[in-house]
Amino acid sequence: MKIELFEPAMCCSSGVCGPSVDPKLVKLQETLRLIEEKGAGAIKVNRYNLSNDLDAFAKNAAIGEVLKEQGPHALPMIYIDGEVIAEHEYPTTDEWQAALKARGVEIDLNSPSKTDNPCCPLPSSNDESCCPPSSESSDCGPGCNC
Repeated sequence: MKIELFEPAMCCSSGVCGPSVDPKLVKLQETLRLIEEKGAGAIKVNRYNLSNDLDAFAKNAAIGEVLKEQGPHALPMIYIDGEVIAEHEYPTTDEWQAALKARGVEIDLNSPSKTDNPCCPLPSSNDESCCPPSSESSDCGPGCNC
């Protein structure tokens, strides 16, 4: 299975950078990591940023048409195996689960991950960059105190 995210221009490939990080992008990064991790190699996620990956945008005729008609405000656009599952906004965790389930893949994206801190988008040796865990759910994900 192939998941492709065509995203607006951001400071880095994940958007989880710079002085003020959007908690939704942190949650998205963790959700995508869980999808790949729990998909056990059967799911490949590709993220294309409008400021860094112009070739990917140019190679997708449908994205080209959308950008021509609506401009970059149409982004993000998310595809699973060539089918649009979301546009203008990132899917919620429940929407990701439903889209995957509709394609025969059942992954619990609310269960703990293999990282010690669910707030971290990627495992890191510098825990100071991650928020402390909590027992409640937040915008960053379950168990995150952002």
